[in-house]
Amino acid sequence: MSKIRIHQGSRDLYVNVISVNSRYVDFIIHNDLSIDMKVPVGMSWEMIERYVRLNETMIFEEYEKKKVRNHQMLPITLDLEEGRIVYRGGLYLPFLGKTDVLLRIKYLSDFDEEETKIYMEDKKNQGKHLIIKTDKDSQEFLRYCIMRYYKKCALIIVKKKVEEFAQKMGLQYNQVMITGQKRQSPLRRPRLSYQNIEIKNQLTVWGSCNRKHNLKFDWKLRSEEQHV
Repeated sequence: MSKIRIHQGSRDLYVNVISVNSRYVDFIIHNDLSIDMKVPVGMSWEMIERYVRLNETMIFEEYEKKKVRNHQMLPITLDLEEGRIVYRGGLYLPFLGKTDVLLRIKYLSDFDEEETKIYMEDKKNQGKHLIIKTDKDSQEFLRYCIMRYYKKCALIIVKKKVEEFAQKMGLQYNQVMITGQKRQSPLRRPRLSYQNIEIKNQLTVWGSCNRKHNLKFDWKLRSEEQHV
């Protein structure tokens, strides 16, 4: 596998060139921010380089979008890589379009009988603090706690908006829920505009719908501005 270096300002990126049985050229930016360029077998190196140079601006733009998306996803890969997150006290998290929520972790001792708690405190002079009280210190568990809190917040926002639009448009629906939770009504009810409205982890879109009349919204909406 060969690489091509592209340059913009003070930044360098490397594109991995991979020959495949295809008639088309395709760029892929992975979650680890590596960049692959799939080219047809037999395509000359001169033509490959020319194609990369013509698309340099697009590659950098998509790379930056992927970095932002990685940050919003609060990824499970927690290495100290560009665009990644290590969860620790003092980290600022994205919340309603701003990165101004301070993460605080309070570790419980072996003698404490409290269960893990996640809650938000609004400090008058210090802003909002997301506090996790726990006796566990793994990065995966801290990520899970943050994601669970964000899902609950997204549920509140989506439920409020759904109620507003349902009233205006005369729509009916079953329930608003977080994917994976026990359904209040396991049976499909007829004559509903929508069945379940769910909060889940969407990979590429903020929301989606399907033939079963289910609406699904991304839990990361809580990190964006209200108009989104």
